[in-house]
Amino acid sequence: MSTSTSTSRSKIRCFGCRDLFDTLEEYQRHSKCADCMLTGETWVTVEEELEL
Repeated sequence: MSTSTSTSRSKIRCFGCRDLFDTLEEYQRHSKCADCMLTGETWVTVEEELEL
């Protein structure tokens, strides 16, 4: 995989703790949300926006 800097990057948001992860691998490694890991696909890909 190549790292490219683009204006909008896809992130993976965990529905349980609402943390954002760069890759599915990072999401799968996070252990805060046993519920998320058990139920399976409780994440969504979001576009990172720089609005405050």
